[in-house]
Amino acid sequence: MQKERRSIRHWTTQELEVFLECVKTFGNDFHSYTTRLARSYSQIKSHYHNWRKTLSEEEKVDLPQSGPGGRHKKYRNRVQNDSAEKLETIRGSVDENTNKILEVMECTSLVIQNYKSMQ
Repeated sequence: MQKERRSIRHWTTQELEVFLECVKTFGNDFHSYTTRLARSYSQIKSHYHNWRKTLSEEEKVDLPQSGPGGRHKKYRNRVQNDSAEKLETIRGSVDENTNKILEVMECTSLVIQNYKSMQ
């Protein structure tokens, strides 16, 4: 009993053109390629690495590593947004604490003045 072989769907000329545009735009952010190509992430990644093997060393140097929509940038943006929210929370609590400290200092000052006037 033989296993059925999957049929291989070769990349069309149009797909290859779109692929090259994606390389220039997205670098190695293969998730972004899936928005323009009807191929899976693993198909795109495999094709990219096989295609890259055909390039000379000079051509490889010119390739972008991660495009503007790269997942590293998405992660970095999420971290920056989280940090900004945390910073605002900290600033708010610092302001509240500063106000409380100022109130305590005013009260202490009044107590000291009253104590001095009683003597």
